[in-house]
Amino acid sequence: LDCYFAPFQPTELRPAAAFKEEVAEFVSHITPLFFFAMVWSVGATCEGSTRPAFSKLIWAILNEEKHERLELEVQGMNVELPPVQDGIKLAGLDIGAFIYDYFYDIQKSQWVPWMETIPAFEIPRSAQYDEIVVPSVDSVRLVYAFQILITHDKHVLCPGPTGTGKSVNISMWLQKQAPEHFQGVFVNFSAQTHVNQFQDLIDSKLEKRRRGVYGPPAGKKMVLFVDDLNMPQKEYYGAQPPIELLRQWHDHGGWYNRKELKKFDITDMIMASAMGPPGGGRTFITERLKRHYNVLAYSDLQDESISQIFRTIASYFFAGFDESIQATIPCMIMSTVKIFKQALQDLLPTPAKSHYLFNLRDIWRVFLGLCTLSSKKANHRDIVIRCWCHEIQRVFGDRLTDEQDAGWMQKQITSCLEEDFQVQVENVFVRERLLFASFLNQDADQRYYEEVTNIQAMKECIEEYLEEYNSVSSLQMPLVMFLDACEHCARICRVLSQPSGNVLLLGVGGSGRQSLTRLSTYMNECECFQIEVAKGYGMSEFRDDIKKCLMKCGVEDKVQVFLFCDTQIVKEDFVEAINNVLNSGDVPNLYANEDMESISGACRQLCQNMGMQPNKANLFSAYLSRVKKNVHVVLAFSPVGDGFRSRLRMFPSLVNCDDLSCISVFLGPRPFEHRSDGSFNKLDT
Repeated sequence: LDCYFAPFQPTELRPAAAFKEEVAEFVSHITPLFFFAMVWSVGATCEGSTRPAFSKLIWAILNEEKHERLELEVQGMNVELPPVQDGIKLAGLDIGAFIYDYFYDIQKSQWVPWMETIPAFEIPRSAQYDEIVVPSVDSVRLVYAFQILITHDKHVLCPGPTGTGKSVNISMWLQKQAPEHFQGVFVNFSAQTHVNQFQDLIDSKLEKRRRGVYGPPAGKKMVLFVDDLNMPQKEYYGAQPPIELLRQWHDHGGWYNRKELKKFDITDMIMASAMGPPGGGRTFITERLKRHYNVLAYSDLQDESISQIFRTIASYFFAGFDESIQATIPCMIMSTVKIFKQALQDLLPTPAKSHYLFNLRDIWRVFLGLCTLSSKKANHRDIVIRCWCHEIQRVFGDRLTDEQDAGWMQKQITSCLEEDFQVQVENVFVRERLLFASFLNQDADQRYYEEVTNIQAMKECIEEYLEEYNSVSSLQMPLVMFLDACEHCARICRVLSQPSGNVLLLGVGGSGRQSLTRLSTYMNECECFQIEVAKGYGMSEFRDDIKKCLMKCGVEDKVQVFLFCDTQIVKEDFVEAINNVLNSGDVPNLYANEDMESISGACRQLCQNMGMQPNKANLFSAYLSRVKKNVHVVLAFSPVGDGFRSRLRMFPSLVNCDDLSCISVFLGPRPFEHRSDGSFNKLDT
């Protein structure tokens, strides 16, 4: 409510008397704005399941005219409300409407649905799949609340489940919609975030204003966005040093220079944070920090919002396809959501299956594969349905590690095909193995993502790639490409061909993870980058290596596959750096001044093409966008032992990050795919 009153605050240049007419006109809006502010302050802390009860409470306050006392039962608690003298009407709202779905429009003096506050959304021509963000009721209302708070110097905390759009909404607003004088700084916390490193990162963004006072460049305001705020591990006495540093700034306006041991103030900085619900490696943050924030809670997207988002995207990419194919879009959306929800319910993470973690990004990945199809190759409804089954198996099924879970996957797909698509399984799965790939035609100028109709031809194609690789590489790989190996190779190629695609390969040593990654990298015409751990190799050397890889991606615009194994983890700080690359494409305090000059020179044109002013912050932002596009992180980890489970708790991006796919080395029979006895003949000889 204070944000709406801000324009009427008297100043030396404009005393209170100057607002007399405007205030008189504004008075009629105070009551509806009060309820709107109540919804997006007190009510914004509610989870999705409790919001209907809060909306009901608001209507009870508004419409109880005759009772001296109202007792409303909310989640088993009796809430006593004061008597209402006169009924309050909310123009434009039907009594009992879900108040979270409406915005009070001062210009119209009435409540309107949130989607009417923005222009009709159209996907730009030639837009890439990973660049499309479709507005929904959830995103529109939360971005508006975030915007009005941040632009009035209010600190904002956005808690909510993984994959609900917290980071995307905040990042996009800061990069594309924020006023010009706002400068965004992005930080990702993990369990291993060091307070000194965090302080150095913030200090590097500040300039001296006057003696003892620092801030962003003159005329700017810095919005510090801290993602995964509740990830830092607690120390021996229960404190979280990075969080305590933030609290010190909130309470005292600054912190200490560690060299001179003198306190300096930091001005013109606004704090925005996001975090997941406590549990696993996430903790509760201290109340002494939380009290400084306005809380905007994110909840899981409603089915209607999910359908609207993916219907918009799929309709755009399938516009040139046959009408019978376009008619399957609602079925694909409904079935994908159904399998996703069932996976959340049935495939729970356990100590032996700690990577069984699913979020809304998995639905995004399914449609990423579907939207890669071309009407030239996918010219029949059955092909698209088979592709949907393939993407479901890749996104959900590739994580599964035993026959029981594989059978569960088979049952879910069969159910969806028969109930939603109205087709018989045997009419869809007409071959032994269901695979789609884009590497089958080596000499083509444009590669198409197409169904593998001849598994033997695919095997021969991969063997040709292997022969070419061995002829040009100093690292020879005398591999026997039996069908399982070919299948794993196709899966890795699928992810590496996707924008910002990253892979987590789970399997014991000697299962071919590194060899197949090198071959897949060559097949996708990328460069494979891998560190060499020797005696004395430490964090300094690792940072130099990772900088070399990222500079190739961002400055030279080359596609790099960064292959990293758990046997190369000398220090857990290595995983912290990779966690940052997966999240943002950046590692804090990685670049020296001469590196920044190279980055500025290489990304100036890119920055202008993106419609941004080529200042220091925007140049680095353009560089990071190119890094995210060009770097593919492939992690080859073993699921055996406590180390893997511990790292998943400490570094959730290893599984949850936007573009990371998980492939388990699986030795049992695949759903709908029966192994050929001849696949191992060559190995036996």
